[in-house]
Amino acid sequence: MPAMISLLFYFLALPAYCQPKPGQDTVYILIRPDSKHVWVSFSKDSLSMSFGIYKKGFETKGKRDKELKKYEKKKTDILPPLPGSIPSFSYDFSSSGHRETVNGLNAKVITAEEFREKPDYNKYMYVLYKTKEDKYFKWRVFNRTEDR
Repeated sequence: MPAMISLLFYFLALPAYCQPKPGQDTVYILIRPDSKHVWVSFSKDSLSMSFGIYKKGFETKGKRDKELKKYEKKKTDILPPLPGSIPSFSYDFSSSGHRETVNGLNAKVITAEEFREKPDYNKYMYVLYKTKEDKYFKWRVFNRTEDR
């Protein structure tokens, strides 16, 4: 019975935890698949997605490969890689829940390039993806970047 009460409390508290806190800003990041600063991956049904914004200095595959070669030279066969020792080339995000389709927003929207200039994880974050029909897919996203 105590376990049941704990589970009930958990599921009742979860929606409150996932909502923006008072005073916490919301940011909408517009991603464009043609941007050289962004990678995007959609699920088959496009209900969920993940994306990344390349950090400065790692926009090209050549630059990322060069950094990986440096890492490979430092790596030893004796110890497994320590968390954070593998190079992180992008600010990574994943969606939570299903997407929404919206016609427009009355909120401040920034581009991936603007986020890249001044990354801020202390915001309630959404990503927008413009469709061919001039609507937007909107997902709530969470940061997955190891090193901030």
